Amino acid sequence: MLYQKSFVKLNMKQAITMARMNLKGVLAGDKPRLIDEWQKALDIWNQVKDDLAWPCAT
Repeated sequence: MLYQKSFVKLNMKQAITMARMNLKGVLAGDKPRLIDEWQKALDIWNQVKDDLAWPCAT
């Protein structure tokens, strides 16, 4: 964890539940952002793709 400016850990049930309820909240923070244990809330990556594609999708 040397290069991230912010991070979120999805290593507890409460954090995973919150991540699933508010995907944009998981991505909020200084970038680059580390999402530890991301595989426990796979829908996060759909939100990441949407956020990355948004400026190009017109």
